[in-house]
Amino acid sequence: MIEEGKKADIKNWKGELLVVDDEKEVAETLQDILTDYRITPVYSAIDAINVLKERTYDVIILDMLMKPMTGADLIPILQEIHPNVSVIVHTGYPGLFEEKEIMEKLKGFNYFTYLVKGVNPQVLIEKVDEAIGYHNNYKENIKSELNEIFKNDDVCK
Repeated sequence: MIEEGKKADIKNWKGELLVVDDEKEVAETLQDILTDYRITPVYSAIDAINVLKERTYDVIILDMLMKPMTGADLIPILQEIHPNVSVIVHTGYPGLFEEKEIMEKLKGFNYFTYLVKGVNPQVLIEKVDEAIGYHNNYKENIKSELNEIFKNDDVCK
């Protein structure tokens, strides 16, 4: 079910990604492209839910067309169990799910974007870097707020 960090050395990871796609070949291709990230692939929405109960990620790359639960069905559950994650919808069937409808569902997340499978690898890398940046900024803002509340710079290091 889970194959972590296939390509990158831990000291060089830019962030942690959960790839949710029922096509193993797609997940492997993403691992080949995104070599600077620690990637955990899962092959169903149910597996994603189980993994996210145990661990957090900076970015989730989410396929839309999966069975028995679609990526669109998973989005509200993600918002409940991991609301601060950045989400990249990565679909091979853009006409099947209305982009506008999906983007509306994603509004509760700090960062979200919508990419069609087969996107230029450089664009994918740029979007993942952007998503990581948003996630890191969010974490830094939380740390600053906690330090301000407790008036102690050593609370969150």
